[in-house]
Parts: sequence; C-alpha cells; structure tokens
Amino acid sequence: MTDVSPGAPGHSEMLSRSWAAGLRFRFPPAYRVVWIALLLLLLACVALAPAALNTISLRIETSLTGVLIIATLGELLVMTTGGIDVSAGAIMTLAAVIMVKTTNGLDSRLWPVAGIAVLICLAVGLVNGVIVAVLRINALIVTLSMAGLLAGAVLVWAGTNFSSSGQTPATLQSLTHKTVGPVSLILFIALVLGVATATALHNTRRGREVVAIGCNPVAARALGMRVIPYQVASYTIAGGLYAVAGIILGGFLRQPDVTLGNSYQLVTIVAVALAGASLAGGPSSVLSIFAACFFLTLLNEFLAVKSYSAGVQVMTQGLVLIAAVALVTAGDGRRFLPFSSARTSR
Repeated sequence: MTDVSPGAPGHSEMLSRSWAAGLRFRFPPAYRVVWIALLLLLLACVALAPAALNTISLRIETSLTGVLIIATLGELLVMTTGGIDVSAGAIMTLAAVIMVKTTNGLDSRLWPVAGIAVLICLAVGLVNGVIVAVLRINALIVTLSMAGLLAGAVLVWAGTNFSSSGQTPATLQSLTHKTVGPVSLILFIALVLGVATATALHNTRRGREVVAIGCNPVAARALGMRVIPYQVASYTIAGGLYAVAGIILGGFLRQPDVTLGNSYQLVTIVAVALAGASLAGGPSSVLSIFAACFFLTLLNEFLAVKSYSAGVQVMTQGLVLIAAVALVTAGDGRRFLPFSSARTSR
C-alpha cells in the first residue's frame, strides 16, 4: 500500500489543477479580455443606455453582428497565416453591387447571381494572395491598392445607385430580416460558419498546418508544409466570406450604396485583435471572435443611443484596436511584426 504524505495534493486537487492548466492553455488571458470588456459594456448599457438592449435594437445588433462575424472570419484566416487584408469592405461592396446591378431586384436571378458574385470575389481574393505570397509584395500595400481599385471599378460600372431600382431582390430582403425572437437569422448563419471555421482550423490536419505556418513559417517550411499555397488559399477563402457578408448586408439594407463596406476596412482587423489573436499570426479563438464582434456592434449602438457622432465611433474603434494590440503583445511577449513581404515569403 502506498503512503501519502500529509502535504501531498489529493486526487480532487490534482484534477482541479489539471483542469485549470488546460483552461489556461486552450483559453489564455488574451482570449478572455474581450469577454470581460463585453460584460462591462452590457452593464453600462443596462445602467446608462437601456434602449440599446430593447427588442428592436437587439434585432439590428444581432443582424450586424452576424455580418461582422462572417467578414471577420475571412480576416481571421488571413491573419492566422501572418497576413493582413484591408480590402474586406471593398470586396463586400463589390458583391452587393453585382447583386443589385445584375438582378435589378428580380428574385428569379437571385441565386445564380449570388453564385457569380461569390466566384468573382474568390477570384479577387486569389489575386491578392498570389501577389502577396508568390510575388512577395507587402500585404498592406497590395490589399489597400486592391480596395482602391475595386472602389473605382464600382463607380465606373454601376455608379452610386447600382441600378434603376437600386434594390436587392425581395427574397433576399425577406431572408435577411427573419428573426427568432429578438435574434436575427443572420447571426445563426454566422455562428454556423464560425463553428465550421473553428472545426477546420483546430480539428483537421490542414487547419493545424495553417496555424503552424502563422506561428513560424520558416519551421513550417522545414517540416515540409507548403507555405505559399496555404497563404494564397487564406486570401482566396477570405474573398468568398467577404462576398457572403456583402450579399447579406446588401439584403438587410434593402437599397445599398457605395458606402456599404466603408466601415469594414478597419473593423474586421479590430475584431481579430480584440479577440486576442496575435497580429503576427498563429492560433486564435473563434469563440472570442463572436464576443468581439458583438462587443463592437453593441459599442456602436451604445454610442449612437448616447448621441455621439460617427466620428467618435471611428475614433473609439481606433482606441480599441490600440488597446487590444497592447494587451495581446503584453500577454504573449511577442513583438508586433509589420506585415511585410519578408515575413510572408519565409
């Protein structure tokens, strides 16, 4: 029989320590910050702006949160491999333009045109990926240039109203305005896509290789991983997700215009950073992405209810980004690495 010294931990204490260690590994402090921030914001809304949590507001917030989640999942894939993409808003606008201009509001053209829009945006993402990963040009410069190119192309092709009616098809409008209680159907769609993304990244071999490439592309290449194809694929898939977000947002707005994607150029990056992901690439938490997207949407609603201007909202997003980057950098001890061709090509 084995003697147990009086100071030795018991079985339950060992299990507790093991559980705590597993939690710290799978859900480190950087991932928890956004949940604390969300809780504090909810308390602030209850105390100072209860109108931000009424049924009508929640339906709008959950709709916009769903759109932001879908777009942010695309940004997350790119940033997981160590890249960055500021063309998200422009690609979203392009998808909405294709829907309105080509369907002219007719339901009979909805699904074929939606498919074409997604394919075109996948091609745009592919171009971004090839230029960044294969030609080794700075990702920030490439995607910013692509955003400007798409914005100009949209104005030349469709003008400001997109079509004679300016409307998205009625079926799309109806789908994007469906709710379950105060929760929008868009949010459920986004959650499904989020779970699928998390499963692909964490429970499949290729997904784990994507994360490994973001952590250390040099080591990944030495282990035989095909770094460049994964990086190109991340930009390509991101383009498809931006297209889905843009189509859904266009339907929700009913009559979108050229400003549809403007706010998404920065906010997707803010959401990824706020969720605790390192801007240098590597692992991330899709669950924290959900919280970050809801936090940013609710924050905008809170500021709107308190009658702050749109400029204050943009300034607040910038401050949130700075705070998130500072917390992540302090939490994991990694320096912020510029998104350069040198890193992408390693």
